[in-house]
Amino acid sequence: MWQAAFHALSTDVRIDAEDGADVSSLQALTCRYGPARGDPSPLVYRVAADGRLARDDLQIVPGGEPLDAVPLLESDLYRQLVMRTKGWALHAASLSDERGAVLLVGPEGAGKSTLSAALLRRGLRYLGDDVAVVRDGHCQAICRPISFSRGVDPAVVAGCELVRYPLRLAQGQREHSLAIPPADRVEVGSPALRALVWLEYAPSAVPGPTPLTPGEALNLFWPATLRWGPSGWDEALETVRWTRAARLRTRRIDDACDDVLALLASAPAPR
Repeated sequence: MWQAAFHALSTDVRIDAEDGADVSSLQALTCRYGPARGDPSPLVYRVAADGRLARDDLQIVPGGEPLDAVPLLESDLYRQLVMRTKGWALHAASLSDERGAVLLVGPEGAGKSTLSAALLRRGLRYLGDDVAVVRDGHCQAICRPISFSRGVDPAVVAGCELVRYPLRLAQGQREHSLAIPPADRVEVGSPALRALVWLEYAPSAVPGPTPLTPGEALNLFWPATLRWGPSGWDEALETVRWTRAARLRTRRIDDACDDVLALLASAPAPR
């Protein structure tokens, strides 16, 4: 039996996996979470070797393809974590330095993962690749490794541990990769949010950042919201009002890094 206990967002989690389950993927996905904090009622997941998956006393998957169990656990876990955490939850990559945090948001293929890995090499600290929550001007994230759905150049993820993450999609098995950042490059706190960046990969357009008004920022970033409701809306309104926001059209990854670092440097001090 393999076990892991950790803290993510506002919740303690424990995973019990039988011998024969996809333990290597579970280890890769959870190895950079913070330690459990002693919550007497953590979320508990059980993964069986035959693909059965349960949360607490609820059977989520009664059995089937073992390859599906870990991705389904991930999906359910993130939904449970977001439901239990106050603030504006959105699909975003997030990094930080001593000045504060930056959120990277954009459509699939915009280059969030590649830019995250590049910014990590340029000295930023890693918060997360998938889910970020903004509350009272601060940012916290689910510390999932950086995910790549296609082949990745090892030079892009230099310094990270690159591991396989097999997924079975409708058209068949598809190989993903996870780039695990070094433990000493992970941000475990909740830094002040300093910049919001909407990414667009646009090789034929003039690259560079364009400042966004609060209304423009809300229109772009709100659709990335993971939990809709009045509290998230109120937090989003405050966030775009006080946080530097920009649309960043990218062509070359080094130039995009320079632009993000410049935004961090020029953004007003967090409120």
